[in-house]
Amino acid sequence: MTAVYTFDALLSQGVSLLLPLARISAFVVGAPMIDSNTIPPQAKVLISVFLAITVLPLIDAPPAIGWNFGSVLLLLQQMIIGFAMALALRVVFGVIQVAGQMIAQQMGLGFAALQDPQNGVQVPLVSRFYSVLLILLFLAIDGHLVVIEILAGSFTSWPLSAGLPQWSMWEQFIHWTAIIFSGGLRMALPAVVVLLMVNISFGVIARAAPQLNILVVGFPISLMVGLVMMLITVGPVSKIMIEFFTEALMVMRGLVGG
Repeated sequence: MTAVYTFDALLSQGVSLLLPLARISAFVVGAPMIDSNTIPPQAKVLISVFLAITVLPLIDAPPAIGWNFGSVLLLLQQMIIGFAMALALRVVFGVIQVAGQMIAQQMGLGFAALQDPQNGVQVPLVSRFYSVLLILLFLAIDGHLVVIEILAGSFTSWPLSAGLPQWSMWEQFIHWTAIIFSGGLRMALPAVVVLLMVNISFGVIARAAPQLNILVVGFPISLMVGLVMMLITVGPVSKIMIEFFTEALMVMRGLVGG
């Protein structure tokens, strides 16, 4: 038997899709990797609509949407929740950029910058290397699937009509954002300490032999030592990245009561 869809039925389905679409589209706009300037806006819209249609049968009937202030406020609440979940994941990429900046400055590569397609800005070469490593690790541990699971489960743990999360959840989220600087220092500390010792030794040599052009001699050595330290610490740094991703996913779950 062929199903017949009237215009009113299609309109009702479209209106019921607005609230989950608001949360999901805000997440897609703010989430790392998906928000890259290399991805066309049309693709982002298709991803948002596809995910919204997928989760629609799994959630309770959303509140009725009308042309009033309450409906607009409800849509804004869903957008705030979705963007906050994306920001919790984006903090990890901020940690990587801070760590790469610290190492690049000590290596003498602070001037070597590349265009970051994630943010559309210039970032140090070391930060770009760690960003690529972070994306590969994220995909290798099926982090994208876990993120989609958390996003779909958020409509059950935090229904559309529940409003904004409580202050205790936001407080945990605010504490999590502070890890950008402490986490970046934790990742870069081994390489920074070794490079700092190398630079101090250059200062001693410059005082002992003023006729030696320390800039010409020191730059290749600093660069070589920095690359060696990055190679040695790539294993521990990868474990720290996975640890940060695990904590970010926990913050995402806690933000929506999961």
